[in-house]
Amino acid sequence: MVQIIGGQLELALKFYDIKADKKYESEPDILDISLQVWELSDEEFGKLTSIEDDWFEQSFAYTSWWINGGCNHSKDQTAVTEINNNMLTVFTEEFSGEEIVWGYVNLNDYFESHLGISKYNNMAYYIHSLAELNNMTKADFMKKYW
Repeated sequence: MVQIIGGQLELALKFYDIKADKKYESEPDILDISLQVWELSDEEFGKLTSIEDDWFEQSFAYTSWWINGGCNHSKDQTAVTEINNNMLTVFTEEFSGEEIVWGYVNLNDYFESHLGISKYNNMAYYIHSLAELNNMTKADFMKKYW
């Protein structure tokens, strides 16, 4: 099974006849956009990845997107911080192995305040990598920290 992060994927999955289960969806923001975590079998994931990027973007550029890749950060440069009243190991360039309690309200607050990231598709790279770093599925990670 593979979990992907995306947004408004219902139409694209239906159009391409890809079977997937939505495991998490954030509350919509002021633009009525939410982050979603979908789980697919390896076979269904293969169907999704076989769609050419250009074709997918032309067909669903303004409604759907998905990511199943992480960001480039060293797993040796980490710190622990508090997000959504839970401790989380995060990537850092400032400290290594220390506990730093910045105290963010939620993951969105951490991304915007600490990393300067506000677009969901950019956050998705970090979510993928942070979930992996903390040995969690993307859905469990989002439920706990978003």
